[in-house]
Amino acid sequence: MQVVIAKNSGFCSGVKRAVETAKRIAGDNVSILGEIIHNERVTGEIAALGTKTVNSLDEVTGDTVIIRSHGVGKSVLEEAEKRGLKVVNCTCPFVMRTQKIVEDYSSRGYRVVIVGEKTHPEVIGLTGWCIGRVDVVGADYENLPLDKDDKVCLVCQTTYSETEFKKILAFFKKKCVKTLEVFKTICYTTVSRQNEARKLAKECDAILVVGGLNSSNTGKLYDICRENCKDVFRLKNASDFDYKKLQRFKKVGIVTGASTPNEQTQEVLLKMVTETADKATMEQVVANMDNQQRFRKGDIIKATISKADDQGISVLLPMAKKEILLDKNEVDCETYEKEAYASKIGEEIELMVVGVNPVKLSQKQIKQAKEEEAMLEGIKEGQEFSITCTGSNKGGLTGSLGSYKVFVPAREIRSGYVKELDKYVGKKLRLKLLEINTEKGKEIVASQRVIIEAERAAKEAEKAAKEAERQQAAASNHNAASTSNRNNTTSNRNNTTSSSTATSNRNNTTSSSSSSSSSASVATKPSNSSSSTTTSGTNANGGSIVSRAYSQLGKPYVWGACGPSSFDCSGFVSYCLTGSYTRLGTTLTFMGWTRVSNPQPGDVVTTATHCGIYIGNGQMIHAPHTGDVVKVGPVQSGMIYVRR
Repeated sequence: MQVVIAKNSGFCSGVKRAVETAKRIAGDNVSILGEIIHNERVTGEIAALGTKTVNSLDEVTGDTVIIRSHGVGKSVLEEAEKRGLKVVNCTCPFVMRTQKIVEDYSSRGYRVVIVGEKTHPEVIGLTGWCIGRVDVVGADYENLPLDKDDKVCLVCQTTYSETEFKKILAFFKKKCVKTLEVFKTICYTTVSRQNEARKLAKECDAILVVGGLNSSNTGKLYDICRENCKDVFRLKNASDFDYKKLQRFKKVGIVTGASTPNEQTQEVLLKMVTETADKATMEQVVANMDNQQRFRKGDIIKATISKADDQGISVLLPMAKKEILLDKNEVDCETYEKEAYASKIGEEIELMVVGVNPVKLSQKQIKQAKEEEAMLEGIKEGQEFSITCTGSNKGGLTGSLGSYKVFVPAREIRSGYVKELDKYVGKKLRLKLLEINTEKGKEIVASQRVIIEAERAAKEAEKAAKEAERQQAAASNHNAASTSNRNNTTSNRNNTTSSSTATSNRNNTTSSSSSSSSSASVATKPSNSSSSTTTSGTNANGGSIVSRAYSQLGKPYVWGACGPSSFDCSGFVSYCLTGSYTRLGTTLTFMGWTRVSNPQPGDVVTTATHCGIYIGNGQMIHAPHTGDVVKVGPVQSGMIYVRR
């Protein structure tokens, strides 16, 4: 027989906190208002220490009263204080959170609807925090009269079935209520146990559900298992079951409620092994029972505030077996004051796991991480960033940016060979991203060279553009002069025709003809010059094209991509030419453009299968192929230079 014990077994953190507190302060002068938890074994252990369980404040004989984990109404707490009793509030933080919600919304005129069991102590306590109208619904939810103008605040008993709550929520959303505020107040430990029970029941031939018969969360687990497994047995303790019934099953699962101690589950397992004469190794199974959820460094998790003192805030983590301290120095506030957080018990906060074994938490570093994430997104899009170089090695320069290590390969410091790397230590580096490595830590690989070369190319392009403007102006002036000469020639011809002296006419005609021939010769030259410029001239937009090309260095090649996070070769060229993430065409399109014999930065280099942006000196920027990134490289053999 294979025995599988649900990973999330034993006390939940809220129950563990309440039980440990009750045992620590137990005595004849202490009373518990109601059962601390729904488990006969535990309540018996506390009673043996001298503490008595009472049903009302009138039955309290000592000076101290413990509030059970299920909580009580607000008026009960106020009355206990009036009587001068020392109140030790062991209400589960998740229940406290729900209490605050219903108190807040009922004070604002909302009709509070609690999804849960009407007779459950938690639900009874919650109703005592409502100022106005409050309703409790369960399986009878469809019978609840609703007015379309109602403002409804919907909450749930922390141990209720998540599946059932979703059904009821869908009903309320369908109804025409004016305002519906929904709070899913089911404890995430409860949800996790329910999901695990459902999965285990589907995998096993039989299930044992261990827990108090009056435990609501244990009852829900039993119902879930019954829905997914034919043979399910409910046990209050190890002695009330005939384990020989299990001999015919190959795989048996054990599921426990949040108020069931591990010791009780171990007793069930021992008795099962003994009475079935099974050779299963109990020690191996029991060893897995105390495992708590493992957290990884860097995880962002939600926790519930359970206490605040001079050291910091105590929190309850999902599936953890005990409270964990959030040191006051890791709380995201200017000045830590325990009073400010004591009023927030039961509220959820986000924390980052900054250490494991033992678990260490931080609230401050979440803010830093979010700022860093936003910064990285900008860097990935091509934004320049700066670091101060802190060291060097044979391969290049090192530094840091937030929690990331930064490495600048020697070839990426500047153009040409860099002999003395140490001279850069302590100096500021202007960088652009090449790649981010996360396989072994967090590392940014960056380049300063691409910025230097981009600025140089931009200057060259600007110079080329100015030269193009100068040549264009000179051509315009030349054309104007030619037009003036042509007009003068026509005038001379007219004057010659109207002369009255034959000899003079002949001479003038000869002279005019010579002049005309000369002028005609001058007039044809600009046309030829213009034609030559079309095939070998300059690119006035080259600077902006080249700048856009440099801004995309390091982006991965993805076939069919036109940006912004990845490109193929023609998609990259299209972006550089237009500044928008739209495709102008393919390499065959570019092959049909006008060829140039004197290429300038910003021109397109292409073959029928590949293309890029020319940046001068026989170099281009291109998106090569799958597995590579946008980078600088030599113009390939067989490529032609074209211009749009």
